[in-house]
Amino acid sequence: MLLFISHASEDQKDFVEPLANELGKVFDVWYAPYQLSLGDSLLQKIDEGLRSCDFGVVVLSQAFFSKKWPKAELDGLFALEGTSRKVILPVRKGLSPEDVAGYSPILGGRLSVSADEGLARVVEEIRLAVDVSERKRQLTIVGTAAQKFKLLDQSLKEKKTSFTLLHNEEGVNLIKDALQRLFQVLQKTLNEISEQSEVVKFQCRLLGPFGMDVSAPYRLTSDVRLIGLGGNYADEAVLRMRVVLSSRPHFNEQGGVISTLDFKPAFDFAKHVIWVSEDDSRRYGTDELAGHFIDTLSHEIQVQSEEQPTYG
Repeated sequence: MLLFISHASEDQKDFVEPLANELGKVFDVWYAPYQLSLGDSLLQKIDEGLRSCDFGVVVLSQAFFSKKWPKAELDGLFALEGTSRKVILPVRKGLSPEDVAGYSPILGGRLSVSADEGLARVVEEIRLAVDVSERKRQLTIVGTAAQKFKLLDQSLKEKKTSFTLLHNEEGVNLIKDALQRLFQVLQKTLNEISEQSEVVKFQCRLLGPFGMDVSAPYRLTSDVRLIGLGGNYADEAVLRMRVVLSSRPHFNEQGGVISTLDFKPAFDFAKHVIWVSEDDSRRYGTDELAGHFIDTLSHEIQVQSEEQPTYG
């Protein structure tokens, strides 16, 4: 455990040096007169001490707040602190809490110990503060590990649920229901767009329980197909969305595919269907996937509107 002692040189002889000696009996201490030798770079040594320290014992005095280097060290210690890590341990020398608040409202709001209480009391308060902070840190580490395990447990349960449903009739039926929901959302949304727009018109056509075609402006057509679904298994199923540039409204021409999106069905812990992108980077709920498909179609219409001189 390394304690960095930040102080003004005016406070060394009567207080800081005895404090460093006493703390050195319990902790590793970074104290400038101990660390610096002839030819050393002061800034480099201070930076090294700040980077490696666990706590900063800051001796606050009138001299401290009037000097450049101590305030720079204090800024460095503030930078090391986080929401769950207390680094700065304030010691007041010749100042009241109100005096400290006048120099620094942040430090003024912190509990501190006064040098007037005696060297032994100051060392004991620092030791207690370090012990309490370390116990909190250990509890945080344990809590974080437990939370990670909880998340792992949930993930494994979800994978188990998904695997089971992908290999039985219940899962197949849930995927069929989700597919119908997808078609309903797509059809409803595209029809509403057509009604509200004077230019952008869509025509939707269901092709049985597993497919839907969409005719769009600028000789674009699109289809949504679920392929590979068995009677009691879905581990090979793929939901494929295509956008095709064609002179005809359906898919008699095969060479005009300009966009293809594939998604694998899976399940979350609550047995909701989720759709996983081909590269496993994205997961969509059914309504969210409908929105993603419409965004893709909108993008392709925009591209074609810029490339084609006339609306078609």
